[in-house]
Amino acid sequence: MSLYAAISFFAFAISTAFGVLVYSQDPHRRVNRSFLWLCLTVAFWGFCEYHLRSASSTEAALFWGRVFALWPLTVSTLLHFCLVYAGDGERPPT
Repeated sequence: MSLYAAISFFAFAISTAFGVLVYSQDPHRRVNRSFLWLCLTVAFWGFCEYHLRSASSTEAALFWGRVFALWPLTVSTLLHFCLVYAGDGERPPT
């Protein structure tokens, strides 16, 4: 395993663990659920990049490159998380 592939694998593992840890603190909060989804999309990104960097053939690299084309999901999930986080403050009583 190359160093670059290992970095991508550790990003996958740490992102998954951190998302699950935050979600387990309070699964009913919307911001925690959004953060979990953000961490899972980042983990997906790291997982695809790990396989792309450690591919043994051109066909395998092409497959993981095509799967990796779903990276815009991470950007849209980040935007969603930012909007939820910004609107998660204390609401005044009605």
